[in-house]
Amino acid sequence: MYIALEKGALAVIELFNAPMPWNMVNRYFAGEKIGLAAENKTGKTIPHAWVNGKDANLTRSLRNVKEIRFKTSGRKTTAINSYNVVGFIEGSDPKLKDEYILLTAHYDHVGVGKQGGQPFTAEDSIFNGARDNAFGVVGLLTAAESFSKVPPKRSVLIVALTAEEVGLLGSQYYAAHPLLPLNKCIFNINSDGAGYNDTTIVAVMGLDRTGAKAEMEKASKAFGLGIFADPSPEQGLFDRSDNVSFAKKGIPAPTFTPGFREFNGDIMKNYHQVSDNPETIDFNYLLKFSQAYTYAARLIADMAKPPQWIAGDKYEPAAKQLYGK
Repeated sequence: MYIALEKGALAVIELFNAPMPWNMVNRYFAGEKIGLAAENKTGKTIPHAWVNGKDANLTRSLRNVKEIRFKTSGRKTTAINSYNVVGFIEGSDPKLKDEYILLTAHYDHVGVGKQGGQPFTAEDSIFNGARDNAFGVVGLLTAAESFSKVPPKRSVLIVALTAEEVGLLGSQYYAAHPLLPLNKCIFNINSDGAGYNDTTIVAVMGLDRTGAKAEMEKASKAFGLGIFADPSPEQGLFDRSDNVSFAKKGIPAPTFTPGFREFNGDIMKNYHQVSDNPETIDFNYLLKFSQAYTYAARLIADMAKPPQWIAGDKYEPAAKQLYGK
């Protein structure tokens, strides 16, 4: 779009020919959307329209046309401020404290009423998101409290992220505008999840890929929990949470999630539902989970050498560029 604008285009009209049905496309774009503000210094925009390229009559009518009259009422755009919340804890080692471990969890959920996108009642129209992701935020705050009292060797950056549910926007923004150099960040542990169906384990997306498997296993075992790597691979969960914004920069970045082995009905009955309320939480399990998350972060922050992506991982090239090795 910006290239077209720079080249002097007055508008962009795209013929949509993808396999997706046109009515689904129309329905998707008819609703409200949220995204990061464009960093376009000129502030200029041009109309961009998709038209049904599968309509043969329309496609034929556009052939060899030199002039098109295009009319649109446009879309109303409103600027909304939302915030990542950040805390910093300096490390205890005189040398290692120049490096840091990044701990993240998103604190947003999906909204209220129709905004929530699922059935609701007049008595309860608030999608509280106790499992997704107040659960993960509790782990983040537990770690913050522990490290503020007894700092690990490396420094710790705590970031509660906004707007995960609308496209990982908070983590995308932070990764593009970091407060501390990303090449000094040795690791990210993100805490997020759709819920759990097994309180004997934690599940870790990227456990075998990100170089700190032993530390996360030790931390979980210390609090009576097993550990399960990458459940439901068909869901592509590693690339669906805020960790991926940092992985793309090259930082080893698993997601530490409540325990499940498959994405089944036990998960879905509360996932993005109005029923995702605090009374569904097993607080004894939440305590163990938070302790394991905190201890894993401490063990990794104290490692003699920073963990690395396994050889051949798709994010390894980004890591070599970030860390220069």
